[in-house]
Amino acid sequence: MKRKESHSIEFKQSWRSEYLKVISAFANSEGGSLYIGLDDDGNPVPLKNVKNGVMSVIFYKDRWGENHLKKLGLNERQIKAVIYAREAGEISNSIYQKINNVGKTTATNELSELVKMGLLAEPTAKGRGAKYKLKKLIGQ
Repeated sequence: MKRKESHSIEFKQSWRSEYLKVISAFANSEGGSLYIGLDDDGNPVPLKNVKNGVMSVIFYKDRWGENHLKKLGLNERQIKAVIYAREAGEISNSIYQKINNVGKTTATNELSELVKMGLLAEPTAKGRGAKYKLKKLIGQ
């Protein structure tokens, strides 16, 4: 394995319940990867009752949470829009205007930025029927 241990990558030769602390640390930070079946240098070690010798568990922080969105550099209106789209399933230009008290041009520009950043998917319709949905992560 080419990766090395770091603040977000941890190798363990076998499972022990004390590793729940590692999982808790990942959950309270930016997330991380816990690989069971690798020594500290990333070399595979045999595991009992596991096929192919290595089991990995990857923890992701909430991509749509306000703290993460702030770190991406979104403004308050864009954060409000992403959270709205998460809860409602989609957002339109007119809804963006209404919840943020902005004009059509601002809404269009800021929604376009969210698409370029990969947070919202390109709407399938154009004009008044355009609805923006959250972009799915790989594996969702």
